[in-house]
Amino acid sequence: MRQLMSLRVKLLPSNESSNKIIWDRSVVDNIAYAKLFNLNTKAAENAAKIYRYNSKVFFLPAWESIYINDEERKMSFSDAKLFGENVKALYIQLGYTLIEVPCQNPSMRAKFIIDKLN
Repeated sequence: MRQLMSLRVKLLPSNESSNKIIWDRSVVDNIAYAKLFNLNTKAAENAAKIYRYNSKVFFLPAWESIYINDEERKMSFSDAKLFGENVKALYIQLGYTLIEVPCQNPSMRAKFIIDKLN
């Protein structure tokens, strides 16, 4: 957990950067995974308070009609949906504003995100 946290923190851009970076996962997700496996989250929670992302976070909710189990996705859909809700609650608890991305085809989702970024 510490190694993953350290790597995530090193990858964060400085606050002076004007570049827009979209992250697939964040320190907040790490906290949710740690809680799922009953690991100590204190260091990760402290890091999440210090090393902040943009205050607006795109959130893609669980979408049953496209969800499949594979080598990477071992949770049932209902467990994955619950996990996503836990991640969402953590972002809100940490003061982020969530922008829910609609369940649409990839092109429409990309357009939605790009429109919100501009």
